[in-house]
Amino acid sequence: MKKLFAVTVFLLLFLSPIGAQANQIELNQSNVLPDGYPYVTVDITFGTSTAAFLVDANNDILVPGDNYGLDKFFIHTDLAINIENFIVGPDWTVQHDKEASEFGVFALLYKGTGKTRIDPLEFTIEYDEGIDLSNFIPNDDGYTFAAHVADFFYNGTPYDADNSAFFADGAFPVPEPATMLLFGSGLVGLAAFGRKKFKRD
Repeated sequence: MKKLFAVTVFLLLFLSPIGAQANQIELNQSNVLPDGYPYVTVDITFGTSTAAFLVDANNDILVPGDNYGLDKFFIHTDLAINIENFIVGPDWTVQHDKEASEFGVFALLYKGTGKTRIDPLEFTIEYDEGIDLSNFIPNDDGYTFAAHVADFFYNGTPYDADNSAFFADGAFPVPEPATMLLFGSGLVGLAAFGRKKFKRD
């Protein structure tokens, strides 16, 4: 009975957080603004065959103008994804092999217009063969995601005539080491519990 209890606790404490782990990427590089600030965050929630994206510009840094929002989001992936794989918003399209300023060429561009700018941007990619974080990989310049944000004020004033900029991820997160640390800690704890019980017996 005690062994069953220990295994149950192990599963609850160590495996549940792994399954619920959020995948958040920070776009902290810019083609014109100083690097290192959380300009845009990208949250991805995975299902068996879906990847739901929430792309949110930081309004505390990029202060909204009258027509503020994202109108381009770049993705680099090893999957053969087309417009049919996207649950898209009105008047948004998917283009291939597009350049995002100095951040290089990306496999996919999810593109809106000046009239369809939005913040936050939400969309879902469906891929029947399965999709996960490992399918999103750096391009030749080392970037996996990029976004274009338009009509904002930076430090209280427009920084240039266009009031827009590109932003990309600096260091793509690799969640596996943290996951393995949690998993390893659970195994150590379980082993210690079993050893203590064995000595008592």
